[in-house]
Amino acid sequence: MVEKNKIGLYCSAVLFIILIIVTSYSLYSIYSTSEQMAKHYGTGISKYWADSMNWLKNNTPECTVVATYWDPGYWIAALSERKTIYDGGSQNSIRHTPVNDLNGLDCIADRGGYIKEENGVEYCITSRMQDMAGVLYTSNETKAAKILETYLGNCSELYELVSSDLIGKSHWWSYFSNWDPEKGKGKAYDYITVRLQGEKKLLLENGTALLYGPFILKIFYKNNTQKIEPLLFQEGKYYKIKNLVINQNNTYLRLNYSDAPVPGTLWVDPSFQVVIYMPPQIENSMFTRMFFYNGEGLKYFEPAYLTPEVKLFKFKVEKFREDLASGKL
Repeated sequence: MVEKNKIGLYCSAVLFIILIIVTSYSLYSIYSTSEQMAKHYGTGISKYWADSMNWLKNNTPECTVVATYWDPGYWIAALSERKTIYDGGSQNSIRHTPVNDLNGLDCIADRGGYIKEENGVEYCITSRMQDMAGVLYTSNETKAAKILETYLGNCSELYELVSSDLIGKSHWWSYFSNWDPEKGKGKAYDYITVRLQGEKKLLLENGTALLYGPFILKIFYKNNTQKIEPLLFQEGKYYKIKNLVINQNNTYLRLNYSDAPVPGTLWVDPSFQVVIYMPPQIENSMFTRMFFYNGEGLKYFEPAYLTPEVKLFKFKVEKFREDLASGKL
């Protein structure tokens, strides 16, 4: 019993440390993203955004629907001349979906909505914001596809758009994705972005430590083999992080440390100049899988147009509907 209590206290302490880190660095992350957006956009938009909008305009049917968070809605409508699910003027709008058209999802449990009967038809009433935030937040690709299919209307093409500014805005799209109307709030999760701040040689081992604020990449040699460990440094102690991902030329080296007490993933930029800590709630989200891993392993979403800042994924509607009709989903 004493040993169990010690373990419980230790885990609680580690989680408390993560909470402190998230609180401190989420402000930095949001500021950093806002600063970069200001540099790129000014009074207009960046080349990546302009090119992405031109691609949509010239390569998709006019009825095409573009799904993303609300912020760039006006840009998409004006520059690509394509429909968006919602924008700054319709953040609070609701969606009426016949219950029979939910593709097997539960209106309340899966969509966070409520059921209302109108003219003898039962509708699932949902928030467009919660639907689109939920697509970014969920780690369940099938659920995301089932939600997006209900927004297709009479068109056969839909694209999910993810962009770099949504890294800093994860606080809000994660918050609204799990909004609880009874409590009047949701739970927010942040990517923590930190730049390389220094490099030090290890004193007792043959290797180097790359310093990113509270995060450390320990690179060393043991038995003539190179090793690497992701660490969180807090209050004079080092805590190993559960997962490490290193991106080299769009090839992802994934390392898992089963004995690590800190959950989540430390993602390393190809240049090693930036690391991003991803808490467990969003480390496998659809946004993470699309933006950071270019849709690797996804079945119903294929890369259509990718830039470092804006990434478009085509929803494979026919394949999804085929699997749905055959009972595979």
